[in-house]
Amino acid sequence: NRGLCVQQGDSFHVVPNGGRFATERIYALLPYDNNRMLIGTRTQGLFIYDGKDFVPFKTDADPYIFNTSLYGGLVLSNGLIALNTFNDGMVIIDHQGKLIQRIDKSVGLQDNSVDNLFEDSRGNLWMPLFNGIAKIDLQSALTYYNEAQGLPAKTVFTIGFNNDFMYAGTNNGVFVLNKSTNRFEKVNGTSGQIGNFLINGKDLLVAGAEKGLLKLVGDKSY
Repeated sequence: NRGLCVQQGDSFHVVPNGGRFATERIYALLPYDNNRMLIGTRTQGLFIYDGKDFVPFKTDADPYIFNTSLYGGLVLSNGLIALNTFNDGMVIIDHQGKLIQRIDKSVGLQDNSVDNLFEDSRGNLWMPLFNGIAKIDLQSALTYYNEAQGLPAKTVFTIGFNNDFMYAGTNNGVFVLNKSTNRFEKVNGTSGQIGNFLINGKDLLVAGAEKGLLKLVGDKSY
């Protein structure tokens, strides 16, 4: 109930401004760089601490860790930061707070309670769960998408890329990858079996069996 403390000899002393966490739980203390630490709290989110001041660290992953279920973290060998939660799986962010990856039940975990994180010498990330243990190969260059990530159950005929969007042409329209959720979502106005994607200048066109030739812009078709 004193806040964030540091051990000096046989006693603990509150760090400068550490009293702000007297009524808060801290679940992550990670090196951020040579001079600063990343502090992860239960209800107030993340902070960067330089030994004097705590600066809020806003990230794309805040909806999954802020005021909910942060339970720990780990700086990975590639420099990215993994944060595990009690009921929202695990997220990986970079030092600017950009969400790199989210791993939860929707992409294959047995449950969303990730109690701890451990990276082995081969770059595998191990996660103890309520229901068993999960392993992710952080070194793999491949990512597998299926029904768990929103794609239809049957055929994907083709894929296309444009303006940082990835599209999948299926037998039930066009789906686009939402990078914030790492899930595919159906593009409005598309249906039926999809043919090839075509680049026309700055535009991405697609041949749709029921709609003719369509232009894709984000998650919409014209």
